[in-house]
Amino acid sequence: MRSIHARQGGFTLVELLVVIAIIGILVALLLPAIQSARQAALRNACINNMRQLGLAFQNYHDVNKKYPLGVASVHDDIKPPPPRVSIHTLILQYIEEQNVSKQYFYKDNWDNARNKQARASLIPVFLCPSVPEDANKRMDDAAALIGLSDGVQGICDYAPNVALHRDIVPKVTALGMKPPISRVYGSINGVLQTVTRQEPVFPKAMTMKKITDGTSKTFLFFEDAGRPTYHTNNPKSGDPKNTKVACWADPDNYFTSKADPPINNNNYDEVFSFHTGGVVTVFADCSTHFVSEELDLRTFVSYFTPQGGEVVKAID
Repeated sequence: MRSIHARQGGFTLVELLVVIAIIGILVALLLPAIQSARQAALRNACINNMRQLGLAFQNYHDVNKKYPLGVASVHDDIKPPPPRVSIHTLILQYIEEQNVSKQYFYKDNWDNARNKQARASLIPVFLCPSVPEDANKRMDDAAALIGLSDGVQGICDYAPNVALHRDIVPKVTALGMKPPISRVYGSINGVLQTVTRQEPVFPKAMTMKKITDGTSKTFLFFEDAGRPTYHTNNPKSGDPKNTKVACWADPDNYFTSKADPPINNNNYDEVFSFHTGGVVTVFADCSTHFVSEELDLRTFVSYFTPQGGEVVKAID
């Protein structure tokens, strides 16, 4: 009688290949979902950062009865010239960075040696977590570009868009829009506007009451992420290799945009993020919104101007 041998455990080659194929299909199906979830988590972290900045502007306004200036230009008629302080420095105490604020010498210029320790601080709420490049490398690059020889500089991915550049004004007027134009720069001022004594009427810092278009319908603060490394979604915009300013303590850490489309074109003085489909923005009522990169120039300008008189549609 022949003995019957039981089949030994294990997979046949065919079975193993089938299992591997099934695993491969599952991975292919899951990866987009995992990547999407990761992007959503990073975007939510960025929204949380901007929400804290929105609250900081709200608290600053409550205390000072006005918004901080986006940039104050110093001219010869102010002697001695006052120290130059960035808008980010002015809100440090409102984002729980009192220790950095205490280290900062407000009576000195931001690049004074006495402010070395404070301005080198890497402040998490100023950084968008979606930026792919290492923050420490960007700090070194920023110091080299600015020309400061005393070490790294704390970088920043959020900045005030103080005005729409005069180069975009012809496109704006061609749309039939008539926003207020700066007599000196020929630009369209935003809420955190440029203040200069060269203006025929020296403008004062903006307040909520002065925003006649409505604070819930007016932009305040934007992403301009990834600086100083240059990034673009538009090959026609050129490749300058590096952007301008990325340090939160630098008073020149503001921009005047001129891109069309206005969102996620490039990060050279433009509204730009690494989020899929749009950018995170703080409005003048200090609320936080995710604004689509499909936003057209007319609607963008309507939300940008605080006193333009435009009738706007909801954008989120």
